[in-house]
Amino acid sequence: MAREFQLTGYLRILAANQVDYLIVGGVGGRIQGAATTTQDIDIMPDPNPENLVRLAAALSGIDTRKKEAGSTSYEDHDAVDPMEFRTVDIASFETRYGTIDVLMELPGVGTFDVVNQHARGYEWQGIELRIASLDDIITSKESADRAKDWRAMDALYEARDRLRERPDEFGLSNDDLDVQRDSDETP
Repeated sequence: MAREFQLTGYLRILAANQVDYLIVGGVGGRIQGAATTTQDIDIMPDPNPENLVRLAAALSGIDTRKKEAGSTSYEDHDAVDPMEFRTVDIASFETRYGTIDVLMELPGVGTFDVVNQHARGYEWQGIELRIASLDDIITSKESADRAKDWRAMDALYEARDRLRERPDEFGLSNDDLDVQRDSDETP
């Protein structure tokens, strides 16, 4: 049974473990104003070995399960090894905070250093967040060429256009972190 996605739980545990990462994917689009919903978080960690050790520690022991490549189910996996992030395109885990996917490369865009060049910085409750640019998120979704990604494209294009028109008027609110609620719904 899938666990309820709790974005703020992930933001707090990654900050507590001092993990350096970029938010990509649906959460990254939502935080930047795309009227989309998602049930997981996709991150790109800095590939520095010490940072991967901190990420592994953050994900270990919090009721962690891992989905092996090619599988559709998660298996118990209490101790995450930092090398696991380097052995597959996407390392998928499920913890008490729901699902998290760890990517070492953003499809169609590149590595952490490349994506970080265009990333936007935000602050939420004292936590510094780095979010892949909407251009990079859009490129990655176009490159992946999956039906679920194409369904979100109009919202991503609209958010990108709004952000380009008024880049200084955008701030992060708690509603932006409510990634399970469509922005057109009333709270």
